[in-house]
Amino acid sequence: MSDTIFIQFCYETAGRIELYYALSNGFSDTYDLCKSKGDFYWMNETSQFPIRKGTAYISCICLDQVHKAYLWARQYPNVKFVVGGPALIAHLGYSERHIPKNMEIVKTSVEDYFGVPNFSGKWGVELPKHLLTKDIPYSLSYVVDNRCYWGKCIFCRSQGQERYECRQRKEFNYEFTNYDLGNNVMIGLNTDAITPYHILNTIPNLPNGYDYWMFLRGDKAEIKALKEILPNNQNKLTFCVGIEFPSERMLKEINKGVTIEDLKELIDLCLEYNIELMLYYILGWKGLTEQDEKEATEFMEWLPKSTLIRQKIGRLLCMIGTPLYDKYRYNTKLLNSKLGPFKYGYYYQLTDEENRINNRLHKMFLNTGTYILDRYDPARPEIIGKINNDEFPS
Repeated sequence: MSDTIFIQFCYETAGRIELYYALSNGFSDTYDLCKSKGDFYWMNETSQFPIRKGTAYISCICLDQVHKAYLWARQYPNVKFVVGGPALIAHLGYSERHIPKNMEIVKTSVEDYFGVPNFSGKWGVELPKHLLTKDIPYSLSYVVDNRCYWGKCIFCRSQGQERYECRQRKEFNYEFTNYDLGNNVMIGLNTDAITPYHILNTIPNLPNGYDYWMFLRGDKAEIKALKEILPNNQNKLTFCVGIEFPSERMLKEINKGVTIEDLKELIDLCLEYNIELMLYYILGWKGLTEQDEKEATEFMEWLPKSTLIRQKIGRLLCMIGTPLYDKYRYNTKLLNSKLGPFKYGYYYQLTDEENRINNRLHKMFLNTGTYILDRYDPARPEIIGKINNDEFPS
């Protein structure tokens, strides 16, 4: 093995639906660039770090992976760790004095880091060989761009992305068709929100024979575009839609740019054409009213009981760099969300009454009769990404 490696993460995760592989193939769009400099290496939770000196490039999708790279850097001082990816390009707080000297944090693309044009290399991925021998689904990411074209929701990490250069694909060659990826692959069109332009011009040209998923906002322009293309669609599509909180006041409060009627029209349209939906909700809000609770209940009672609909509940996080974080950052009752020296932001500490409202809604969401992935734990509001570690004070 070369003493220069490009680490990609691969691990099994058990959801309530099925066991599946979470694949972080962060170097797929720079395959030949990276291959000319070193070896690709897949890691999971139990893998032994493969080198004791040299350079390791790591693309991190989530905070857990950034923290893992940090622990490796402390453990292997003779290895230089170059750590980037979506988790670093997003807003992330840390103190330089806590970062090991052999760890470099990069907030650019791999191409920019090596001084070549974005998307100028050959797309590719070296799959772990055991993936193709097991009947377990997995997903590969085909990058469209690295931003949300709306970018105005007050809680979202896409807020303020104009401060970063947007990495945007100009040519779609669908290079994944050149590889034998097996029968259990889903292709993710990787963008924070697919645009009406891509709905009209990219989705209709997707190669047949694959399952595709993408994030979709569900505003009027997107609904109009979907009405044009869905009657002739031949592919299996899954749209991931952020409902966030289904009351008119809250949708305005968070600057979502959609209405309840927009969301209902989108859901009805997708079900009409057998499009699968993953609906995302957020609980843990401050200041919810009885009217908010009433409208959310009415929406969940309206929601069709369909096998095409899956749902996920998350807990609100005030991420660094967002208007929501700026609004509450000086509230001493906020709870840190951090791993080691890295901090994404804060969780609200709710009043007893706010807890009661959010917990009633949580119970109601879980009893809708549709399948739900649950990331909201009323008993442990700090459950995601929380470490009590006095070594890294806020």
